[in-house]
Amino acid sequence: MSNFDGQAGFLEITKNIEVAEFLKSCQFMHEPNDNELEKIKSYFNDLHINESEIYPNNIIAIASDHYEAKVRDDIPFTNVGYIKVSNFLLRKNRITSLENRRFLDPFEVARLQKEKEAYTFILPSSNMLYKDEKTVTDSFRLRLYEMLKSYKTDEANEETSLLATLFYLNSLKNGENPNIITLSRCPSCKAKNVKVFNVNEKQFCKECHCILYPSDVLRLWEEINEDSASNISPLTRFDNFIKHLLLAHNIRMIKLLNSENYRTILSDSIFVINGSLAIYGTPASFYSSMQKFIYDINKDLEDHGFNRLMIIGIVESSSVLSYANFLNKHLLNSTICCVSDEFRAKYIDYHKIESGTTFGNETFYGQDFIYKNSKGKIKVFQIPYPYRDKSNLQVFKNEKSNIKNYKDLDRYIKFLDDFDSDMFSNSIIPAVLSKKYSIINMQPGSDVLNLISKNLLGKI
Repeated sequence: MSNFDGQAGFLEITKNIEVAEFLKSCQFMHEPNDNELEKIKSYFNDLHINESEIYPNNIIAIASDHYEAKVRDDIPFTNVGYIKVSNFLLRKNRITSLENRRFLDPFEVARLQKEKEAYTFILPSSNMLYKDEKTVTDSFRLRLYEMLKSYKTDEANEETSLLATLFYLNSLKNGENPNIITLSRCPSCKAKNVKVFNVNEKQFCKECHCILYPSDVLRLWEEINEDSASNISPLTRFDNFIKHLLLAHNIRMIKLLNSENYRTILSDSIFVINGSLAIYGTPASFYSSMQKFIYDINKDLEDHGFNRLMIIGIVESSSVLSYANFLNKHLLNSTICCVSDEFRAKYIDYHKIESGTTFGNETFYGQDFIYKNSKGKIKVFQIPYPYRDKSNLQVFKNEKSNIKNYKDLDRYIKFLDDFDSDMFSNSIIPAVLSKKYSIINMQPGSDVLNLISKNLLGKI
């Protein structure tokens, strides 16, 4: 069919009376009228920032990306998965020379520092077996375990591995021993509540005698399809999770390796996550570990007279951001909204019935804010809930959106303003830079990864 025929068919549909009648009978988001605007604006607070507030000097930004590469063009559905996660350290006192510029060029800022590192996870994806494993699922499970175990801050110390941090986070969920993980079920025989330990020896299920790995607790293996043309789903889930694991790992390493002065270091640090403070999919239960972990660190700092650790998620794509941009022209500059469940259900999700629990009850450990700065630009960001858990759900639901409960909000706003860039409307410079160093489509490039995969396997 020609393009002309296709366009003609489309125009015929749009003129169809049934289409017009259908659209008339639907309700959907519309430009708010004056009365609705007044109600919406009532959720926004004027900002009066205390200019004497000082945010930390050490800015650590974390981002990740994933890509599924072909092994060989003429062999269908045979792919390898790549996940890259980056740590980027920017020191506030190194950019003072740029303060008088009209706007900060993030790449000029990047040239002032070289403190960055990246981890690359290489995982078997569709139609690929690893070592002597018989299935894609078992290949993925083995490789994931090996990589979490191999990445260490100190090569001589097993306690500095990402796997050790996973054990620690797991212990916070239900108060379990930090050297034991209870798997909800065995990946092979589905036996329930199977224990694995923080040891180097191989471990096996007592029921089916198949091998078990501590990393099975992430349940990524559940999303692998042996017959699929792609296994992008578990890669996407791990891409989301690894940022949060690395955040916890960084904090844990600062404490473990600097026992005398870790409070000084943490109180002078702000962590920037590229994305939401939320964990999705099969590893989602670890959101509660992150919430408890951050709360406990901050209580320790406060109890000893130090500033709280700052953590911020920069949201560059979400329904909240889309709605905030839609509303932008109606909102006043220098205003902020601490997004409540009521606001979200009524406006962002357009008359959705509120959840019987609370939004993000099983995924989020941070609160959404919509901020319109003095230059008229919208930022959507998240900062950790000031509560250790959500056990008293009704109290939590009401109090999480009480802006007065976020004591460091002035410091966060000052940080957002100082690292704003006219080049990136919904982001900030540390987030842009961390994304630059992690994004696979740019560095080294998806086409290059395809070539690398083929070359290394001798398939060209």
